[in-house]
Amino acid sequence: MILLLEVFKKKTVKTLFLSIFSLVLSSSVGAAEKAYVHGKTKVQPQASRTTEAAITGTYKKLKNNPVDGYGITFKVTNNIGRKVYVVPFAYIKRFLTDPWHWYKAPILELDVNQFAFADIGTVPSVDDLTTVFGCLRMCDTKEEAEAATYQLSTDDKKIDLDLLSVLNRKEVILHSSQYGVQGERLSYEVVPSHWQKVLPPLDFHVVNATPNPVYVAAFFYGKEQDADEFVPWRFTKTDAYLLEPGKDTLIKVQTIKDPYDWSNVTGFLGVFKENEAKRAKNSTYELLQAREKIVLGPLASLGNKQVVLGSTQYGSDSLFNITTAPASVLAR
Repeated sequence: MILLLEVFKKKTVKTLFLSIFSLVLSSSVGAAEKAYVHGKTKVQPQASRTTEAAITGTYKKLKNNPVDGYGITFKVTNNIGRKVYVVPFAYIKRFLTDPWHWYKAPILELDVNQFAFADIGTVPSVDDLTTVFGCLRMCDTKEEAEAATYQLSTDDKKIDLDLLSVLNRKEVILHSSQYGVQGERLSYEVVPSHWQKVLPPLDFHVVNATPNPVYVAAFFYGKEQDADEFVPWRFTKTDAYLLEPGKDTLIKVQTIKDPYDWSNVTGFLGVFKENEAKRAKNSTYELLQAREKIVLGPLASLGNKQVVLGSTQYGSDSLFNITTAPASVLAR
């Protein structure tokens, strides 16, 4: 009898504990359910509302109601030189109940110099908004665009945009350039909602002071376009120009608005003999031989000067060198 009474007491205590635990769990689930409305957040606590208020001027809050989430939209302009189909991809969590995944946004059909708006959709919270990554896939046909997936897109067809939140309400301008044997390379620049003060151009003249015609190509190490801080620096190249003795050409450098980029973009010259036209056209900085490469240094240090190309005889070969002179003294 005493043994049965002890067992009864233990079961009663266990049952009471389970009942209390179930009640607490139900209350937690009920509170969580109240915080969700069709997979979207309701008004957050005061600390979160402060964060939301701070970003209202930067991110588009749909209908001014946190229940509707936060949208990411940016303008895309085609400056590639041909018609393209642009597919925006975003690594995103569009609803609270969704896992993070690659989302394919509506396809943009862009003729030359035409623009459209990439609509990535909404995310449920500010924290999610600031961690959305994305890219643009370039396609030549509508069928290619419709079949495109992020996982099967090769690097030469993609433009990595990194964090999409920094692009919201801005313009992304698409460009392409030829880089020697590597062919077409895609790039982009971001135009802010307000224009910054434009720094002086870095263009410079190159004068051929050698006795023979030469091909000249300029290489720059910097951002290919005046893009955001996430774009990596890399080498770009101008066309190869044939310079007759005593003649000059103007080397055009893209307009740069960021003071740091403007001060640090570095230039090089690739110089080739008259019979090396194909090599000059297909050259890349990485494939330049020592005798073909001339270091210009930071372009900003050239100031308003021209680069005078000379040569010295070294045995049976000619070695190229440069000097600088005021830009007003141009060989014509």
